[in-house]
Amino acid sequence: MTSTTDDIGTRALLTALNISAWSGNRLDRNASWDLTDRESAQRGAARVNKSLVSKDALAAVTTAAGAARSEHYKRTLAWADDGARILPAAGFLDYRDAMAARKSAFLDAVRVFVQRYDYHRAQAQQSLGYLYSPADYPEAAEIAARFGFSVNFLPVPTGADFRVDLGDDARDALAAEIETRTRETMARAQAEPLKRVAETIGALAEKLRALQAHQGEGRAPVLRETALSNVLILADLLPSLNILQDPALDTLARDIRAAFQSHNVESLRTQPRAQEEAADAADDILARVAGIFGPAPVSYQHAAE
Repeated sequence: MTSTTDDIGTRALLTALNISAWSGNRLDRNASWDLTDRESAQRGAARVNKSLVSKDALAAVTTAAGAARSEHYKRTLAWADDGARILPAAGFLDYRDAMAARKSAFLDAVRVFVQRYDYHRAQAQQSLGYLYSPADYPEAAEIAARFGFSVNFLPVPTGADFRVDLGDDARDALAAEIETRTRETMARAQAEPLKRVAETIGALAEKLRALQAHQGEGRAPVLRETALSNVLILADLLPSLNILQDPALDTLARDIRAAFQSHNVESLRTQPRAQEEAADAADDILARVAGIFGPAPVSYQHAAE
């Protein structure tokens, strides 16, 4: 399926997720110099980095930030190295709602940390001993400003957007280059969901074949709940990632769900017939992906053979 960049501009937009947080760590130069001098090492050969608060103090903030980034990557496709990613228009509303929930969870975690900041600082004074320095800590009134969460949306660039006055020939050449790069990027983006299918289905197939091959000696392979749930989540997500509206990808999503929704992890762990049916279905999906996209990732190729 071919598309002009004008078509792409109506089917997708760019989104950038920016999360900032106070790290709770600081380099102690004096302690670093004391260490290297004591050990007869050259200055700069070792560094003493202090944890200004306990690991648990920022754990909820770190977890919320990680969950937001995972959600962002799950619902978008690669665009460029500047942090922006492609968000297909079909997935915009779900993405917006999901990121709003992730932002709320992040800010809630930050709020709790800020409320307990003076307590964490007092605890640090005890745990750090002589390494403690009040200068390392922002004032309580300032600490909340060290955290941030924003989602920014931009249009997909096209050659028509290039209006710098460089002369007709140079402008036309640059506009054509932008259009070419945009089309190439979109083609890679359309391939990304198929890579995800190969990786996710391939991981399940690999575990199922390992369970089938297990003869009762030694530790049995572990099949986790996520091995199956990730497949079903991906099946639901694929239509929103179908940036070029390829019917083959929508059909693949429906077939994945139909093939695996009747299974449960417990039966896949213990019943050879269920293992065989699911593994065969996985192999069929992998073969279809290979036919559309090319060979599956190397670590999973054996599952499709």
